[in-house]
Amino acid sequence: MYLITTSALREKSTYIIGSATCLKSRLSTYNKSLEHEVVYYSKCGEKEKMKILEGMVLTKLSEYREVANRDRFVLPEGKDKDFFIDIFKQGETFLGLKN
Repeated sequence: MYLITTSALREKSTYIIGSATCLKSRLSTYNKSLEHEVVYYSKCGEKEKMKILEGMVLTKLSEYREVANRDRFVLPEGKDKDFFIDIFKQGETFLGLKN
């Protein structure tokens, strides 16, 4: 699971959330258009746990979704990136993941 952004998206308080078994490979796809930076990532160890964590995070943040069917999220006013990171950490704790 990852939380990434670009300098342009950061200015709009927008972040991308997703999952990948190989983050480096996934970033190469994103970086064809703009340079994306990893803000946070969770090491899940198992695909099953990754899918559970992804479902938890996306559900918890659904009201902050930029547009339907895209995994871009806008921070609520007055919050910083730690707001999103804390949601990741809550799921990690629930699943017993160590990051």
